[in-house]
Amino acid sequence: MRFPSSAKAIPTLPADGGGLYRGVVEAIDQAAGTADVRLNAGPQSLVTGAPISEAVPMELVHVGDDVLVLLWDDGGAVVLGPFGASGAATPHSWPIHGRDATTTNQTVSSTGYVALSGGSATIALRETCYLWLWGQLALSHDTVRTSAGRVALFVDGGSVMPVARFGMPVADTVLNVTLAQRTPGAYAPGNHTVDLRAKVDYGADTTTVYSVALSALALPD
Repeated sequence: MRFPSSAKAIPTLPADGGGLYRGVVEAIDQAAGTADVRLNAGPQSLVTGAPISEAVPMELVHVGDDVLVLLWDDGGAVVLGPFGASGAATPHSWPIHGRDATTTNQTVSSTGYVALSGGSATIALRETCYLWLWGQLALSHDTVRTSAGRVALFVDGGSVMPVARFGMPVADTVLNVTLAQRTPGAYAPGNHTVDLRAKVDYGADTTTVYSVALSALALPD
């Protein structure tokens, strides 16, 4: 485990002295990487501006979380990380949002990307993050083509490279297409929409999509 460097903020400590304490997060400074924690030692035991350990991604620490805090007699402190749950709105796991849906045999016949029914998810970021995206669809094509169409993941309306190309060596067979990739760029805090889209390469073609699955995982920068 790496502890924060001494260049980070020096916290204000209670008079209880050094040791390992349990507490509840009352405030978080995302930019500074620090937290204010009310220790279970007493109502006046408030540690302010305590650096959060660099081994703990900020995405895993929220206001209201139970955390462990290590205090030193010389005025140092570090939030080691969360444990259990104390009514926090977000569970202690990587923020992940996804969909798994069976469509009503959606027909795709456009040479431009078409949004797929059930293939959209919204992820809320608390800090700047990359996204790990995974999408899969099952489809069938009515004609034989060596390059019949493409499938792509989109974030906030922009496609994420690379895309997947699919062909149909045998007509009317079911084909599964999967994409799994990290976004090349990071996204700012806030809500972001991820969706799975498909298109055909030839105007006379049609593809039928039977089911889609999609997930988005936040990876702190």
